Amino acid sequence: MTDTAPPAPVPQPAAAQPPDAALAAAVLARHPEVAQVSVVPGGADARDGAAPTPATALVVPRLDRDRARQELRLLWNAVADSTAAGAPALGTDFDTSGWTSSYTGAPLPEPEMREWVAHSVALLREAEPATVLELGCGTGLLLLRIAPDTRRYVALDLSRPILDGLAVAVGRAGLSQVELHQGEATGAERFAGAGFDLVVCNSVVHYFPDEEYLRTTVAAAVRAAGPGGRAVVGDVRDHSLAKAFHASVVLAQAEGGATGDALRQAWRRRLREDPQMSVAPQWFTALAAGDGEVSWAEVRPRRGAARNEMNGFRFDAVLHREARLLDIDDWREWSTASLTTDAVDRLLSGRPRALGLLGIPNARTAGAAAVATALAGPDIPSVTELRRLSRSHDGAGVDPEALFALAARRGYRCHLSRARGAADGSFDAAFLPEGDGVQGLLPRFPRSPGGPAGQQVTEPVVQRALGLARKRLVPRLRALAEAELAPAQRPERYEVVPELP
Repeated sequence: MTDTAPPAPVPQPAAAQPPDAALAAAVLARHPEVAQVSVVPGGADARDGAAPTPATALVVPRLDRDRARQELRLLWNAVADSTAAGAPALGTDFDTSGWTSSYTGAPLPEPEMREWVAHSVALLREAEPATVLELGCGTGLLLLRIAPDTRRYVALDLSRPILDGLAVAVGRAGLSQVELHQGEATGAERFAGAGFDLVVCNSVVHYFPDEEYLRTTVAAAVRAAGPGGRAVVGDVRDHSLAKAFHASVVLAQAEGGATGDALRQAWRRRLREDPQMSVAPQWFTALAAGDGEVSWAEVRPRRGAARNEMNGFRFDAVLHREARLLDIDDWREWSTASLTTDAVDRLLSGRPRALGLLGIPNARTAGAAAVATALAGPDIPSVTELRRLSRSHDGAGVDPEALFALAARRGYRCHLSRARGAADGSFDAAFLPEGDGVQGLLPRFPRSPGGPAGQQVTEPVVQRALGLARKRLVPRLRALAEAELAPAQRPERYEVVPELP
């Protein structure tokens, strides 16, 4: 697990602390809930006119993961039950209760949610599954559209009230092949060897507590799929785009009088305290490379024309038990080849057997990524300048949907990949001709190793434990410092961090 926030704006602790700082650290370290502590002395700031930096205690708490995990479970149970209680009507086939925008807090517009559902259903129907296992079925947005064409559809969800509401809709639709069970996503383990054509866990991963839970669930999903089956982990928050996503949120929410520095602080806070899991694309490609039961992992950007957080900052991971792959000889770098969509159109008009494009700038995310880079830099532009920066980069990118339209016009299948996890959201594309001996083949996209395995997943259980420590531990450390240290020796600020810099 890592905290994705940039380092706090405090000086690095010196190898040998000044006497007062060392004494303060020794006193605070005696607290039983402290694992490590370093006190960074205050001092003059190098910037002209800036106030002196305060003495800061960097505190690594002893995390109570069990308590945090239990609290998370209770929290998400309460959210699910509240969603069920607030549903517009039991038995509806389009219940989007609880789907709200991170930018406004308001419910997501119905047209955007209908598009989201349509593309999710299209993904799951690709291989025309006859048997399906869904982990975290929720109110049945996918089940009620896919189950009618299946022979067996098994669905699990943690919330009994949600399942009771869904049972009404299932009964009204006459879907006798549907089985509803209360249980967690890890409950897929009980279906190991069942040979489902499709196992799906869609828009659920962000509620998982930690990487162990994710790994257990995905492994169980793969084991429940048949030899030629697929496991789809859909609508996953992209960890490699976390900085860009949170930058876009704070910029959208900034009021007219907000300063760039205030925006930076809000951005860091969102990164540090994000309560939901995000996963890097490389986590799934590494799983496929090391798991003999998964022959290939696709990491697809979300489909859709709407400009929202799902289409811009999430992906679908498709894990194949048996995949037939096509090696593409003609890979072209978008920037070095000076490509445009018109240039790609001309290339496809020549009817190549296959064409691969690398590093395509993403119009959905390039602006947010540029804002994140600016917020991480030494100089902070104004909010007006940041908005101008965002618009200018968006205009220089390619909307992924434009490539699908281009491919369809030229008689090609378009495959997109986020497997390399570029922080600006750029993606790769492969065009394969319809028919022509390549039907059913998947392009072998390039992959990148990404960072260390522990930096590819954020763990909400740790964020929750850190949050508990901030609320409970910091006041106790202040009281301890007041009791045992002279005023000049006491830290003015306390930063609760997962590890020391």
